[in-house]
Amino acid sequence: MAMVALQVGQFGNAVGSATLKLLSEAPHRDGALFQSDGKARAVLVDGEAKVVDGILKERGSIFRRENAVVEASGRGNNWALGYHGPRGAGGNALVDRAMEGMRRELEACDAHAGCLVFHSLCGGSGSGVGSRLLEEVRDAIGSRALLYFFFTLVTGPSRSLSLKLSDKRVYEPQIRARLGTTGAR
Repeated sequence: MAMVALQVGQFGNAVGSATLKLLSEAPHRDGALFQSDGKARAVLVDGEAKVVDGILKERGSIFRRENAVVEASGRGNNWALGYHGPRGAGGNALVDRAMEGMRRELEACDAHAGCLVFHSLCGGSGSGVGSRLLEEVRDAIGSRALLYFFFTLVTGPSRSLSLKLSDKRVYEPQIRARLGTTGAR
């Protein structure tokens, strides 16, 4: 069963491309995230071209250039601008083009198990565009087909910056224990 990776924003693209690079180097790749030609089933989305262009330059051998969806304007660290698109644009063209890339990758699969989504919870492209794309993907293929992990940047006073892969049910209590919080809301 095949999966498609959706990488959104600077953070999602950085973490997603690093993950796919590691998986591409595995000795026994099962093909879940890669096609027979070795290219990743991935769509790279960002409001600015800089990060995606860098990924394609460094790791272009595992990504399809036609699945890189970027704009020149950025999202200015603004969730609403990422979610709704620029004012007066009549929609969010970035989301529409990203969904076209997702459809193209999903149609190339014999059978798909779902989507692996990489995005951040802050910023404009990662959070705003990421939230909108999650809704669009859920509507297009159903929520059962989403394998959703979120990545959280954890900081605190006098604590070093650390990155945690968080499946909320499993890892959040460990992160809270490490930070000395109870998790009560």
